[in-house]
Amino acid sequence: MKNNKIFKCIMKWLPLYLGLLLILFFQRYLSSLTGLFIGEVLGIFGDEATVLPEFINNFVDFTNKETRVTSIAIIYVIIMALTILGNMLARTLRNLHYQYLYIDLSEEFYKHVLDIHSKEYVSRSTGDIIQRNIEDCRRIPGLFRNSLYELFRIVFTTTTTLYQIFRLSKSVFLVSLVALVICVSFSTYYGYFKIKKREIESSKHYSELNSTIQQSITNYSLVKSFANEKYEFDKFKEVNDKKENNNYYINNLHCKYWLISDIITSFYIVGCLILLAYLFFSGNATLAIVSAVAVLSSTFLNDASQVINHITTFVRTFISVKRLNEYFKIEEEYKEDGTIEKEIKGNIVFNNVSMKYDKENILENISFELHEGETLGIVGKSGSGKTSIVNLLTRLYDYSSGSITVDGVELKDYSKKCIRENMGVVLQDAYIFSKSIKDNILVLIDNDRVDLDMYLKRVGLDEDINKFESGLETVVGERGVTLSGGQRQRLSLLRTIIKNKKILILDDTLSAVDNIVSKKIKDSISKEKATTIIISHNLLNVKDADKIIVLEDGKISEMGTHEELINKEGFYSNVWKLQQMIEEVC
Repeated sequence: MKNNKIFKCIMKWLPLYLGLLLILFFQRYLSSLTGLFIGEVLGIFGDEATVLPEFINNFVDFTNKETRVTSIAIIYVIIMALTILGNMLARTLRNLHYQYLYIDLSEEFYKHVLDIHSKEYVSRSTGDIIQRNIEDCRRIPGLFRNSLYELFRIVFTTTTTLYQIFRLSKSVFLVSLVALVICVSFSTYYGYFKIKKREIESSKHYSELNSTIQQSITNYSLVKSFANEKYEFDKFKEVNDKKENNNYYINNLHCKYWLISDIITSFYIVGCLILLAYLFFSGNATLAIVSAVAVLSSTFLNDASQVINHITTFVRTFISVKRLNEYFKIEEEYKEDGTIEKEIKGNIVFNNVSMKYDKENILENISFELHEGETLGIVGKSGSGKTSIVNLLTRLYDYSSGSITVDGVELKDYSKKCIRENMGVVLQDAYIFSKSIKDNILVLIDNDRVDLDMYLKRVGLDEDINKFESGLETVVGERGVTLSGGQRQRLSLLRTIIKNKKILILDDTLSAVDNIVSKKIKDSISKEKATTIIISHNLLNVKDADKIIVLEDGKISEMGTHEELINKEGFYSNVWKLQQMIEEVC
């Protein structure tokens, strides 16, 4: 429990909530006096004994009936004013507690999700994570603001009302106590055993629906290109119908509950009135007592029957807690981390490095050396292990054997943040934010005091942007939908090289640009004097590298310069000849 992040967030704001409950109890006690004041006024005209508590009678003027009624009216107005003030203060504290707890929970969850290992995202949908960060994080503070608060209000109301009834009539008190036990027991049973299962299913349906919508909208261009709108709609409708049918069943259960609850409440009220009439006519209760108890008992079970609503909320919140803890239980990536943090120059050495994923060999005995400022080209078939080398260097995954050193220091001894801050990785599938081109370029730097025109020319984006009516202020849409594939890749490359990283990795980044633009970009990168690794299927993109390695089934099958590999008549030479033939035909 000590390491439970949800518990820590709750405990942080618990003092504020306890103060709220104290005010609530005070306000509920004052409200329970209303029935006593009604009975007191009626009792005055019959010269009956007071039914008010002793501490209130100390302020009542008993000189005559007129002064007694007047002083009681003034006291009642003051008590009602205090009740209203307490209600206003309680509402303010409720909202403050909700806001603070929600902010803490959502930030804690989001931070944790960012810090977990990248492999954890493979089996999880974006829609599900979004729902947990918004809906599930909202339900916990919502429980405190609404259902838990209402349950305390019910408890305080029933206990203070029972106390007032007990003072006035022991017989009605026993009847009320039995009715309360029956009502609460029925509510608990119905909520926990009848509705709980359906609420769990409802939560799953909502998560599935969010995931379905997110995937369809995110990949809408693919949906349209295959004219797949009907399939996507049918898939949405199927999940949505399941959700609504389940909600319909839950609503029916609630209707049945309220019918039975109203019957119980009606029998209780009728029973209390009959008992009070008997006590009055038998001379065992005065008009003041009968009137006060009648008012108190008339609304006594109304609050208790509301327990069912809050039980279902507790069930939903319990589900949300479990869903959030599924992520909180995932160890953070930085739990096992190196400690060295220093500026990196870019000397990289792989020495018999092997890597396994789910007991399967991905890389085996990889060895090469790359000096500061040099360029390494990596080629090979799909699935040969090219991207795995990038994942090892950025410490997204760890190697199972061998050694990787950067500037003579074992890679695992560096802190992951240090390594990643010194590396710039540009992927083939460039992620572009739904902002302006300028905002996308400057998203990774602290200020905009840079020569954007120079950088735009270096990656061949200047002419493209000049064609846009709004230039750098052009909003590119969701995931850069208004840009071509090549423009997105160059934009992603630009915002990386503008950071002047010591190690630059291009993972098939030049796949969507022509050879002329590709050469211009490579010439620009060479000016950065960064240690560069270029992964590409197009050998023209790596031919000028200081060293080229060819990967086959996770092993290095060839290594050398472009000229050396051409003369070996191996995989590289065959691919080069094939690509040259294609270039000549085109």
